Amino acid sequence: MTKIEPRLPKGMRDLGPDDMIVRNKVLACIRTVFERYGYLPLETPALEYWEVLTGKYGEEAERLVYNLTDHGGRRLGLRYDLTVPLARFVASQKQLLKPFKRYQIQPVWRAEKPQKGRFREFSQCDVDVVGSASMLVDSELIAMTVEVISLIGLDHFEVRLNNRKVLQGMVQYAGIAADRTADVCQTLDKADKVSRPEVEAELGRKGYSTDQIGPLVRVATITGDNQSVLEQMTERLHGIDIAREGIDELAQIMSHLEQMGVDLDRVRIVPQLTRGLDYYTGPVYETFLTDRSFSSLGGGGRYNGLIGIFSDEEIPAAGTSFGLDRITTVLQETMTDQATPHTDILVAHFGADVLPDALRLVSHCRRAGFRTELFFDEAKLKKQFTYADQRNIPVVLLIGQDEARKGTIQCKILASGQQQEIAWADLVRQLQNLLQK
Repeated sequence: MTKIEPRLPKGMRDLGPDDMIVRNKVLACIRTVFERYGYLPLETPALEYWEVLTGKYGEEAERLVYNLTDHGGRRLGLRYDLTVPLARFVASQKQLLKPFKRYQIQPVWRAEKPQKGRFREFSQCDVDVVGSASMLVDSELIAMTVEVISLIGLDHFEVRLNNRKVLQGMVQYAGIAADRTADVCQTLDKADKVSRPEVEAELGRKGYSTDQIGPLVRVATITGDNQSVLEQMTERLHGIDIAREGIDELAQIMSHLEQMGVDLDRVRIVPQLTRGLDYYTGPVYETFLTDRSFSSLGGGGRYNGLIGIFSDEEIPAAGTSFGLDRITTVLQETMTDQATPHTDILVAHFGADVLPDALRLVSHCRRAGFRTELFFDEAKLKKQFTYADQRNIPVVLLIGQDEARKGTIQCKILASGQQQEIAWADLVRQLQNLLQK
């Protein structure tokens, strides 16, 4: 038989048990909070028609989206994100009750050049509200973000907040044409990664004058507490209606968050935050770790025009996304106990003579709610105990002919080496006590 080299396509990866245990912990926290806030699960196909995907990305789709042709000659693409499938779904469901609150956790694919920490296949955890223009939506998404990251167990983080209307007002204030807003935002978006002089230099290379760059950067770099930032932006952008609207929306969000009991130290208004994507139309937000450089955990914002690409009706929408891979990586870096047990109990045995009793014991433990394994092969006890130790299984139960005859089980705690004989009738209670320690 011809041997096949076991290799992966470029930009793809396997996730082993150690990775998946941490990912599943993160996903459990995310789902818990999503459902606590009343969001409903949605899944969409990995494949979409090419014209559906290119409705958002246009010419960039040729570079960004994996494309293929099916046996019927129809051009398809692997989804690039979860927002376009949501927009297509909502536009096709005319009777959908709104506001529609959905969450979606699925893989996406991007045909970009792989880099360190960036793969061509990865999972997104999106949560969106479709059908409401209220700032209560954006406030809830931010509150939910704070709750998710806190529940996961990360302490050093903040949600940075801005409004694309404020950015449009800044461009107008600087005397730059409105149709150059996206170009300006593309440069301002780098402000977390490069210095202010580097931002100014790039704007200069793009053809903006010193008289334009100065006012723009002065507003973009306003700092202080949230109330001070709002006041300074109001003063600088006085008389610019679109900026006033954006500042009012930010003030509403901060007021809602305070009334919801959200820790306002976790939320910071940052005038230079842009979130890069052109389709945002209002508030934008991004979550960062504060104990390391450029450590975005995800973000989102309001995109009131996107669903209209697929529908005659303009439907307001807002959403945010959590970077599962980034969060998992950070958790793995900060975990003090890398060997968290995934199995509670290993049932060891002496072979065929006591196998029926061992099987009964395994089933008994599983029905009681313990994560229990049976050592499959006939092997010396030393090998079975070594397996449990290497798997970090804390408890080994052993049943031999003597124990089977007496109706007892030998129980060994690997960490301490303590061993005791327990009666069947008392087993569940004793195990509960042992595993809670």
